[in-house]
Amino acid sequence: MVLPVALALACGGSGSGDAAGSTGGGAGSTNSGGSAGSGGSPSTGGSTGSGGSSAGGGAGVAGGTGGSAGTGGSAGTGGSAGSTGGAGGVGAAGPGSSSLFEEVGGLVAVEAEHFSANDEQGAPRAWYLWAPGLDPMVMPDPDGDHTTGASAQRYLEGLPDTRVTDSDPIQNGVSIYNTAGAGPKLSYRVHFNTPGTYYVWVRAYSTGGEDNGIHVGIDGSFPTSGERLQFCSGKNMWTWSSAQRDSGGTACGQPTTITIDVPSAGEHTIEFAMREDGFEFDKWIMAQDSGFAPNGAGPDERTR
Repeated sequence: MVLPVALALACGGSGSGDAAGSTGGGAGSTNSGGSAGSGGSPSTGGSTGSGGSSAGGGAGVAGGTGGSAGTGGSAGTGGSAGSTGGAGGVGAAGPGSSSLFEEVGGLVAVEAEHFSANDEQGAPRAWYLWAPGLDPMVMPDPDGDHTTGASAQRYLEGLPDTRVTDSDPIQNGVSIYNTAGAGPKLSYRVHFNTPGTYYVWVRAYSTGGEDNGIHVGIDGSFPTSGERLQFCSGKNMWTWSSAQRDSGGTACGQPTTITIDVPSAGEHTIEFAMREDGFEFDKWIMAQDSGFAPNGAGPDERTR
């Protein structure tokens, strides 16, 4: 599927892919596979357009499925997307589609922007990347920049954000996705050593009551236990939640009521799908210990 404007995702350490490229160029594809080019060169198949100019609009949808242009790599006027990433934009440091995260000791943690696939699923919303010096410039977006305090100073946001207060119209399938898995979806490859039930925690920034929900699934299925993860407390700050909406008889829900069952050891795909536009998504954790509660930015990622 072709994204409206692609944002190149560079692999490597936290400082190797941060320089800004141009914000122009054509649309990036979401083909999976392909790792980032080392030393700032495009990855296999990731061609840049001629001339290297910066025609076009602002930064686009977060990522293609693989990492493409390296540090400062820009796409020129009419530049086509490479088979493993997108054209133009700012390179975000971190793993591309070749990264396989690993659960160890009943715990796995992943940065939201380190997805292996980003699929709009035909919705009029998409996940966009915020990073230092990068504003997606997708309007309306009344919340502003919250990179300060975000883990690795990067996060994803569901944009545009049109339902800000409860007086704004509810548009199911546009600004809200009550059917779990129907909205724009992010996928993450994880190797689990220990099957069983995991409690899911998400770190997010919510400014009100209409940007505080997301769905969680596994291997293409969104079970009832992963629907409607809700944020009520900790407004206007980065905070963690594992509460399912309406659990325990309250709209805000009770902690550790969002769970995912991992049926077997081996590789599985963990998925997060937009429930409300304006949701700001920083990091996620799955833990087998019901008493686990993350602090600050939480534990570090671990790749296999």
